[in-house]
Amino acid sequence: MLYIEVVLLLPAQCAPKDIAPYAVEDGNLAVLIRKRFSKSEIKQLLRLKWYNWPIE
Repeated sequence: MLYIEVVLLLPAQCAPKDIAPYAVEDGNLAVLIRKRFSKSEIKQLLRLKWYNWPIE
């Protein structure tokens, strides 16, 4: 698995387009399977930018 910011790409996947934040996509042409969180939760997580926090 490869994590790019907050996107989950499954093995041997080709992503020919932009993938939405917190999306889970699979398949050779990256088909959306589901969102990991609701729209409001995604907005909050993106605003927090938790991935830039220092490692404690």
